[in-house]
Amino acid sequence: AFAWRCRAAWPCADPCKLDFDACPEGWTLVGRGLCVAPANYDGLCSPATDFSNFAAEDKDRWAAICDAKWPCALEPGPEHNARDEGDDGPVV
Repeated sequence: AFAWRCRAAWPCADPCKLDFDACPEGWTLVGRGLCVAPANYDGLCSPATDFSNFAAEDKDRWAAICDAKWPCALEPGPEHNARDEGDDGPVV
């Protein structure tokens, strides 16, 4: 309601950084970039797609057209901070 009344617009934030090195969510990698959709896939595109020559932008565009989603990339864990540890482990 606020956006409509105030004629304000802002882009939606992505919930995560996408992992374009994997297959789309629910799809299975069968070899060298070839991903196969699950049996319940009902998108417009082929249920078997070779992504080996797709750039990240191509994969993003493909997902929008084909009603598929890429998984979130794993976030790196907290980095080891040597300053906070002595010989006996972390300082509390």
